[in-house]
Amino acid sequence: MAKKKNQHFVPRFLLKYFASDNGRKLINIYNIKANQIIKSAPIRNQACKDYFYGKDLAIENGLQEAEDMASILINRMVNEKYIPLRLSADHYRLLLFTLLLYQRTQYAADDLTEATNKFFKRIYSKDPNLKETIDKVELKYKYPAMTSILLAFSVYDLAIDLKYKMIINNSYMPFIISDNPVIYYNQLMEQKNSYGSSIGIASKGLQIFMPLSPRNYIIFYDAKVYVVGYKKSDLIYISEIPDVISLNKLQAINSYKNIYFNNEIIGHRIDEIFKSVKQHRRKIKSMVVEHPMESKNENEKRALIQMSKKDIRCNLRLAFIRMFKSAKRYSLGSKVVHVRNEEICRLHIEFEDLVEKGRYKISQFPVFLRSKSFKIT
Repeated sequence: MAKKKNQHFVPRFLLKYFASDNGRKLINIYNIKANQIIKSAPIRNQACKDYFYGKDLAIENGLQEAEDMASILINRMVNEKYIPLRLSADHYRLLLFTLLLYQRTQYAADDLTEATNKFFKRIYSKDPNLKETIDKVELKYKYPAMTSILLAFSVYDLAIDLKYKMIINNSYMPFIISDNPVIYYNQLMEQKNSYGSSIGIASKGLQIFMPLSPRNYIIFYDAKVYVVGYKKSDLIYISEIPDVISLNKLQAINSYKNIYFNNEIIGHRIDEIFKSVKQHRRKIKSMVVEHPMESKNENEKRALIQMSKKDIRCNLRLAFIRMFKSAKRYSLGSKVVHVRNEEICRLHIEFEDLVEKGRYKISQFPVFLRSKSFKIT
């Protein structure tokens, strides 16, 4: 096999925590399409595709470097219950790894392709010369994951204000993982029944969930909306089965083609979990909506085209998360977009401008924040 031909979109080091053997080379699979459980499959063949990030290996090598640092960090988190200090180097590593994992999967690549085609067809369906043939056109990226990954690099700074804690699972049931393991959710906007998507990286009420092991989960969240666990502890100990089941159901909803699990969980439970949430799985990955706009010229038609991801909304309830009363009273008003932190958005725009001028590299947002004496409240 050519060197680095087999490129994983869920890192092997992460899947190994869910291994079904002591050597951490095998894992159990629930294949969604076949509705079949496969015991002890090789981890090296899971969540991967030949040259998924390109043959020049630039992206693959960059991801490998990030994975190496993340592997050391997550190993420490899992084994020592270590939580990085906010705005520390480990905080940035954990955040960047999480956002990259969200954008680097097969689901993310297919989402980008679907969104691009929907947007293209919505725009050019207005052209009378293309009206009859537009549905036959199918746009494809050679390496869609490359574009998706670059997006993560360009916006990760917008999530720097999210607080984070680690969930410790003390129940008899382990956590599971999938081929699309990072979940963006928004309990606030789900309860408000907001319009369109509410899982943008700068959205008010955003929550990000990622399993680290069968006993550990990381959660990033909007600290002005949610109270998560105990105020003075960055660790959340859970022993109640309903919470574990809720997180496993969330993982099953977000999965794309495969769910992975170790031997602690009985196979038929995976089947039961999946069947119980089937109605919440997204039938589409992205939405493109056209909003007519007023025009001074009566012969001119204007419209705003809004493109967004399809949210998961499954009435998520977790005993260790509650909302502040002020968040419950939050009014959507007439706004479509609800921004979490206006200052972060302003600094993001300023930083992007300085990157274009060569004053900073895209990786130097932490340095830029220090120059602004920025503090997270």
